Amino acid sequence: MKAPTSLLFALAHASLGLGNSLPPLVTVSISPESRVKAAAEEGPRRLQQGDWRDFGIVIDNAAGITAPLVIECQQAMTTAADDSRDRWLQLALHPTGPLTGQPLESRTLRLWSRDSGVRSAVFSFNAGQGTQDLGFRSDVTLTFRATAAAEGPTTPVAPTASLVATGGGLWPQIQLARDGSLLAFGYNAAAHTTLPGDVDCWASTDGGKTWSLRATAAARPAKSANYCHWASGLSAKGDVLVVASGMDDAAHEDGRRAPNDVRVFRSADFGKTWTNTGTFPVRVGGGLKPYPFGSIVRGADGSLRTVVYSADEKHSNAESAWLMTSHDDGRSWQESGKIADGINETVLLPLAGKSWLCVARTSNQPPPEHGQELRQFRSADDGKTWTDEGIIAGYHLHPPHLLRLKDGRILLTYGNRRDGSIETRLSSDDGKTWEPVQRLFTTGPGDMGYPSTAQLPDGKLVTVFYAQKSPLHDGYHMGAVGWAVKETTK
Repeated sequence: MKAPTSLLFALAHASLGLGNSLPPLVTVSISPESRVKAAAEEGPRRLQQGDWRDFGIVIDNAAGITAPLVIECQQAMTTAADDSRDRWLQLALHPTGPLTGQPLESRTLRLWSRDSGVRSAVFSFNAGQGTQDLGFRSDVTLTFRATAAAEGPTTPVAPTASLVATGGGLWPQIQLARDGSLLAFGYNAAAHTTLPGDVDCWASTDGGKTWSLRATAAARPAKSANYCHWASGLSAKGDVLVVASGMDDAAHEDGRRAPNDVRVFRSADFGKTWTNTGTFPVRVGGGLKPYPFGSIVRGADGSLRTVVYSADEKHSNAESAWLMTSHDDGRSWQESGKIADGINETVLLPLAGKSWLCVARTSNQPPPEHGQELRQFRSADDGKTWTDEGIIAGYHLHPPHLLRLKDGRILLTYGNRRDGSIETRLSSDDGKTWEPVQRLFTTGPGDMGYPSTAQLPDGKLVTVFYAQKSPLHDGYHMGAVGWAVKETTK
């Protein structure tokens, strides 16, 4: 990104830690008399048709006011289906709410373009006074270049699909065991979280072509309970690990439906038998119940890491993600700190040294922000602090899975829950940029997604997913797609 072009943006980068991934868009100056002036910043104003992009806004608040910053746009679409030629974008300010009253602060303005090509928009800024007095608002016209979306996501090399399980298989995860078998974990009930159920383990010994039930990996703690949240991975010794939690009285038949504790399950024989052994915090963040998700991965120091998310039951959508660490090969786990607020299902990938990449599903939000997107975070100090790098996939594209490929690239898979498909993206620079979307498999509309991918020794990939209905089966099921990425030209 170009260096900031105004002194205020330079100050914001230095004192506020405004992310380097955010192109500068506007500086909003509020005079001591609370009059507002908006000035366009130099820098790239590039949008992507059909997707969200983040831009930086700096507020020079000489008045010290704490009213909300309000941004309106004449070209904003009134609904998601608005097809007016003059209204072509959606916008959302993050965070919302009042200003802090500090002399200098920043906001992220998120823009979504329906159209491609060069388009202009008039933005109006005010700080709580509305538009009744021209002195208390300021308009600025900005021109954007929106890159056209592809005619359709491209298809990976030679995808082949198979059926893993029927009557369940929800929220699957896949691991490549040390004996070469593929292990796919899934919920064994045909409903969301409202039926009793366990985490079962299905296995394939022919590279994902055929599957059979191997064992129940995480047996529910009571007949009426379930395990519907879990993370899986391998220990340093090659044991297969699952940490799982769910709901007691899952169907709420006794009026006592409530989260149960996280338990640690281990298999030393490639998923054939399992023991419930180990400890995991009952609460995180001073009293919040943890929900495991994603993969268990190993850091440069040999420790195992995973992520849980928490939900404040007293406040709707008040969710946070927490880094968890084990220094004894997965037998005991400790909270290592918060990654961020406003996110839930989160995956983790180690980079070089003490660096980590993290991609998370954002919490549900009311329009126009919506939530349920993919937001990326990065740590350079072994997970002690995290930098928010912005949205990398838009509304209803979630949840994520990350995998380091043998050629060094990173593979991101997620469910497109807008139109019912499994999609992938690749990065050759540790997530700094992502290549265009590839569509791996189309399930059709309905409850679906949650893909997870493993790479075989020959380089081929197997991605598992679930769907309520797809070309493979009518009813809840887990499917698998065998495929390959195009070789890098480097």
